[in-house]
Amino acid sequence: MKAEGLANVISHKLILEALYAASHFKEMQDIVSTAPADIQADTRVMAYKIDAIRKLKSYELAIKEIDGLLSTPGLDRREREGVLISKAYCLVNVQQFGEAEGIFRQLLKDNLTENHRVRVLCGLVFTHNVREDEAPEISAELESWRGKRNERSNRDIHCALKILTRQYPSLKMAAPAPV
Repeated sequence: MKAEGLANVISHKLILEALYAASHFKEMQDIVSTAPADIQADTRVMAYKIDAIRKLKSYELAIKEIDGLLSTPGLDRREREGVLISKAYCLVNVQQFGEAEGIFRQLLKDNLTENHRVRVLCGLVFTHNVREDEAPEISAELESWRGKRNERSNRDIHCALKILTRQYPSLKMAAPAPV
């Protein structure tokens, strides 16, 4: 798929969104790299590019790109949250759990969207740094969302709940919800 003939940022965003949903991450990179400079400079297009890099497991490169995007003027609050979440997940994947935990905990202080909150809570669990006093509340909140999110989120919720119940056996995990 080539970017030729795609006239505007909206077209690129729609194509990138569809490719992301279909897990065509290499194609996302190709679309962005062949797009005109003004489209490549769009913060949402940049975020899609970073997501593709992250999904292709190039975590160090994704972190570098994220740091560049975070310094971009015009990044709105929600975009910034999403980019920080992606950075924290990259840090988890390169086993920099302390730095990832710091980002997740800072984000929890914000008024996050529901989708971002689910991702942040799961990410915090993936750092293996959930305190015993906060585990029941996090577990209950994740349990309340289980089966109500998209397949990828439901999988993360299930994994996070399994980690919590292994770490704190007194927590009980309900029967699996359909994914």
